[in-house]
Amino acid sequence: MVATPAAALAADPDAWLQECFGPLTVLARYRDRAELDTALGALEGSLTASIHHAPGEDVSGLVATLDRTAGRLVFNGWPTGVAIGWAQHHGGGWPATTASVHTSVGATAIRRFLIPVAYQDAPAAVLPAELADANPFGIPRRVDGALVPGHQS
Repeated sequence: MVATPAAALAADPDAWLQECFGPLTVLARYRDRAELDTALGALEGSLTASIHHAPGEDVSGLVATLDRTAGRLVFNGWPTGVAIGWAQHHGGGWPATTASVHTSVGATAIRRFLIPVAYQDAPAAVLPAELADANPFGIPRRVDGALVPGHQS
């Protein structure tokens, strides 16, 4: 952990916010809401943001700021590892992602690496094997809008 006044973070964010692999916390101490908002304005996109607060403390202003910066907000805790599961999602602003509809983890993460291509009126000889009429890999897919189940080889 490193600690700095929020004003120092806001004045020179590059010195405090460079990417670091491994566990690291940058603790910015602030005197009032204006100083906090200035420091938060220096943040770039991130996978997660943690909000530590007392019971009943109004954190709605923080949420309204950080939900545009981070893909996952963690309350009174620390980000955990990620899982391949339907409820797991990381989005957020750049550099966490370049498209907020995609996620870097979870069941739909593969979409980040897919490039949609349409083959209109293409001859069968130029189609990828996955699109061949015989469906040699048994992939579930849509043909003329209808879902066609795959088969096990």
